[in-house]
Amino acid sequence: MNTLKQVTQRQSFLEVIMKYKAYKIILFVLFIFFNQAVFAQGITEEKKREIITNLAIVDSMTSWHAINEVMEYNLQEAIPAIINNIWKQEPFVQFLFLNTLDSLKYNNISSLTYAFIDSANHFDNSEKSNIRLEMKSLANVILFRHNDFSQRQNTYDYSHAIFPKTEDDIILGLVHILEKYSKNEIAAKNELINIAQNSTDRDARWIALGFLYEIFDQEILPIAQQRLIDETDSGIKVSIMYRIVGLYKNETIHKLFMNQVLQDTSDDVKDGYIELLLTDYAAPADYKIAKEATSQLRDDIYINYNQNFLSNFRAFPADSNLTAKNLVDSLFSYHNQCYLFNWLGDAAFSLQLQNIINDAKTKLNSSDSLGAAFKINQYQAAIVHAYQDPVTNTNQFVTSDGYKFLYYYPKYILERLPKLPIIKTITPAITVTKTKEFILSVEGNYFRPTSVISWNGKPCKTTFMSNTLLQTKIDLNDSESREDEE
Repeated sequence: MNTLKQVTQRQSFLEVIMKYKAYKIILFVLFIFFNQAVFAQGITEEKKREIITNLAIVDSMTSWHAINEVMEYNLQEAIPAIINNIWKQEPFVQFLFLNTLDSLKYNNISSLTYAFIDSANHFDNSEKSNIRLEMKSLANVILFRHNDFSQRQNTYDYSHAIFPKTEDDIILGLVHILEKYSKNEIAAKNELINIAQNSTDRDARWIALGFLYEIFDQEILPIAQQRLIDETDSGIKVSIMYRIVGLYKNETIHKLFMNQVLQDTSDDVKDGYIELLLTDYAAPADYKIAKEATSQLRDDIYINYNQNFLSNFRAFPADSNLTAKNLVDSLFSYHNQCYLFNWLGDAAFSLQLQNIINDAKTKLNSSDSLGAAFKINQYQAAIVHAYQDPVTNTNQFVTSDGYKFLYYYPKYILERLPKLPIIKTITPAITVTKTKEFILSVEGNYFRPTSVISWNGKPCKTTFMSNTLLQTKIDLNDSESREDEE
């Protein structure tokens, strides 16, 4: 149901950041980067003079609009006006002027940025309590861009000051520290983890966790698993499920899905758990709990989809890396689960089938793969008979749920084992044979050089003609004399 499952490669969380809450500063930064290719063309000298003049006006809206136009036209001629007027502006507009100078490749940008950080200590805190820390943190947007991380403590301090709220420039700053400065910067890593776990901003929690995963990969998996349990937003839960946790298969994650699928009340999330249980694990226990979870769904779309999925479900083909012995072990486990769920009975019939499985395993251990195939085929035939003839065999039964596993999984095992010989014709027909000595030909499929024809229960010297033809010489006189001796 969830289309996210179709994603085959881990998506970069830089894509996700575009959907993140649009704080004014990050929009401006993105605007700068995406407009660097636009050059000063199609602008009149009069328009240039107007823009440069407006840079000197101490009015947030006017100067903001002017600095945007500088960027739009890549107006190098505006650099002197920006430098001359930067300290007249309000703190945030000062930063915009700085950021624009950086985008225009102003050579002395680092010194100017440090001057801005020093001046931040004198900004008026009366209107906004954290203005000084905020501006110092914003300055790191520029310094980090030039691989200068000496002022990174300012980012940590501002993050602490406004927590549990956060801002996108903080998250991107922390990511820059970890990616460009040092992956071992514990303070940055812990700050991102704290945001992912405890921020009151739903988007910030997801973006922080996403970047943590992008940087640290499986190391962050335990945190992602706990977020899957604790997260209150169903949309984020589904994202964590498919983009992080669900990309891995292990027993811990399996137990997590099994425990949460019945507890979570969101149809979106429950549907995701059902799908992953049935596609990634798909044992009888997973199928059973998926049926139970489907009965808890409320949305008709989810209900119909999952009921149809369960109706058409079959045991999945086994991993190609598993050996035939591994598959026989899995069949034994599936068999026991089906018996436990009352999908197979009675006890005597179950024991009989278990013995067949054990015989198949013994054959494999002695390298008799053909004998193992015979036993698995015998097991499968017994399952079919009990499923198709429940009236005659009142004490032996296989339900439709059990059949989904106990018929189809043996089928996959047989595909890994040698094909059992199939006899199509025997010539001459014994009833019309009038000679005491003749050549008996057996035609069929999957014969081997080791195949042997038996006559009256006794092996005969057999000639392997091809994988479809065996021959042996039959002497009826010899057969009769043997019978007289017996």
